[in-house]
Amino acid sequence: VQTEPQTDIAKDPVDQRWNYEARVNGVMNTWLDSQEDEVIRAWGPPNKAYESDGSRFISWSSQSTSVYSNPDWSVSSATYSCEKTLEVREGIIQLWSWKGNDC
Repeated sequence: VQTEPQTDIAKDPVDQRWNYEARVNGVMNTWLDSQEDEVIRAWGPPNKAYESDGSRFISWSSQSTSVYSNPDWSVSSATYSCEKTLEVREGIIQLWSWKGNDC
């Protein structure tokens, strides 16, 4: 009787994406109920900030491109980006969001 070979979960792209999202979500959750000043001390000044409906929104964004030389002498590149946004009310982090592949 032949059985299907077991897949290596670490190599499964869907699982890797889930692990990445879970890791970033976990980091973002640690900032809930923190003071806005604490986040700015840790992350530096935000790239943009605006106010709406009594909340202040602050966000950090980054983007970079890496170029790779392949064994066959061809060249490939990859773009990495991240945008993190925090909603602040009365100086306290209330909500967060993020998008990108390099948070």
